[in-house]
Amino acid sequence: MIDPQMGSARSHRWALLLLLAGACGDDEVTGEGGGGSASASTTTASSSSSTSTASSSSSATQGSASSASGGGGSGGGGGETSSSGGGGASACEALAGEGAAIVVVIVDEDGREVPAPRVAWQLAPADAFWLAPEEATCADGEPPCAVWEIATAPAGRITISAERETEAEPTESCFPYASTFVTVHPSAERQLVHLTLPTDGAYCIDPDSGMAVVNVEHDEMIDDADCLEAPPPVTGPIVLDVVDLDGEPVPGSMAHWYYPPKSPDFDGEHPLACADTRCTRWVAEEAPAAGPIYLNVTYAGPLNPFVQQGWSGYGAGPFEVEVDGSGRMIPIAATLEVDTTLEGAIGGDRPLP
Repeated sequence: MIDPQMGSARSHRWALLLLLAGACGDDEVTGEGGGGSASASTTTASSSSSTSTASSSSSATQGSASSASGGGGSGGGGGETSSSGGGGASACEALAGEGAAIVVVIVDEDGREVPAPRVAWQLAPADAFWLAPEEATCADGEPPCAVWEIATAPAGRITISAERETEAEPTESCFPYASTFVTVHPSAERQLVHLTLPTDGAYCIDPDSGMAVVNVEHDEMIDDADCLEAPPPVTGPIVLDVVDLDGEPVPGSMAHWYYPPKSPDFDGEHPLACADTRCTRWVAEEAPAAGPIYLNVTYAGPLNPFVQQGWSGYGAGPFEVEVDGSGRMIPIAATLEVDTTLEGAIGGDRPLP
């Protein structure tokens, strides 16, 4: 977790935790078929978004990327990126050769490498509280370090998160901290991702609401400095886009469709498949029977400065499955909204970092 030398930040966290003890314990995830907003339309919302421009001169990557397009890996994935031009080797070309399956480089907002005390990962679906993650290792030496490695490629989709104390000025209600996460899909090739933890990152407690306020984006945007695999192509009659309270695409942790629980057709939740690199879009490959169904999606955020407390969200809503004159299902393009600002404490005796 946070480096032992960061004693002042640790003390500040204890004070903030005491302030939060009453408020955060009441946060709840909305129940099945409940909160969040839902809408059905004939036009599916875009799952792309603007990307960061951070690059790295890491020894692990042997040069920063400047012209890759659409990500990389053996599947050429990405989808959210565009070429920045200027020549030079792509991220995947710079990563060629033997080494760790996944290289994680920690950078600030200007793309400069910065040391972090912790990089962790977990198999999907992500646990919002990061109770038992796997730990990445420093590429050279002991933490804190800027270049981290995951030696062996996981068998399935994973979430990687990093945290560090930043250079922001602490106050009575804020302390310098930043964390972010990224979704990484399995690949036979090596992969590279930069996680941006800006120098002005701060975690604050709103004195009026008692809620946490952060000024750092939760999930990392993928750009042409990264070499990441895309998920397998998937098609189906239901396409679900996940957005935050501002309508911006946000990664989901898992998504499902299901018949109304009290109906005779109910047979449990049917998983949707992640359809883009960040998992902001999900697809149901099977066609439900005509009639009412529900869609839901969960959100799990990055590492949190308070142990056993993390960002979690849930969105769900009813939709109607219709068929055309030939008996084929009419495709559904849906959007669900999740609140990415919520935290929930689950208790426990694990010490603070």
